[in-house]
Amino acid sequence: MTGREPLRELARLLDSIDAAARDRTALDGVLSALTGIKAPRFDGAVLFKCGYGGGPFVLQSSNGFDRRLARGWMRWPLRRLFVRMKPSLIFDPLGSDSVALAIPFSYGTERYLVLSPLAASKVTTPCRDFLRALESITVPAVSADRQTALEIPVTPVDPAVVGLALCGELLDRIAPPLQRRGWPLEQLHTFGDLWRRLEEGVPDIVAIDADELMHPLAALASIHRAADSAALRV
Repeated sequence: MTGREPLRELARLLDSIDAAARDRTALDGVLSALTGIKAPRFDGAVLFKCGYGGGPFVLQSSNGFDRRLARGWMRWPLRRLFVRMKPSLIFDPLGSDSVALAIPFSYGTERYLVLSPLAASKVTTPCRDFLRALESITVPAVSADRQTALEIPVTPVDPAVVGLALCGELLDRIAPPLQRRGWPLEQLHTFGDLWRRLEEGVPDIVAIDADELMHPLAALASIHRAADSAALRV
């Protein structure tokens, strides 16, 4: 998928997921972000809740999705999603062609799940890139002794920053603030260079120029899959 708007929508959704992963009171923001996306379009969103001690998931809140239809999704083995802690596409357990995006959140002894059905059962290639980028991230689980701590560091004090094929204009904007903080910028020119860099060690931040990429969302997903790190920021 090309163009700036899909990237902005993905960025807004990732920001809402990041905020909710730190603070469960921000979960409604994930529901709002999903229902505001134009492509792929979602038929509303719901929030389920369950404790670690067992018992069924219960419907906590809904945004634009019929609660009666939402309860049908509870027949899916939702606990499986908390093994990998990654957004996943799941199929309607009642046998229809419906597909939903499920995003797990874990806070100590409590589990929450955001579920948002896709408006169309057949996903186009551009929308598939959007969803693959989402499926490539890992949602951090908050342990019991940290679930009330809202200020979780996003990056280390001295992060390792890599720039991939940055144009001169973008480099001029990125380099000065990094220099002021004393953070070196490692410049790479090709995806091959980046893959070799990831084999040596995963940096904390990878800066890319989306305008220079034919399929920026697919590139994001590929980088996250290759790094296999929840801490990486692209």
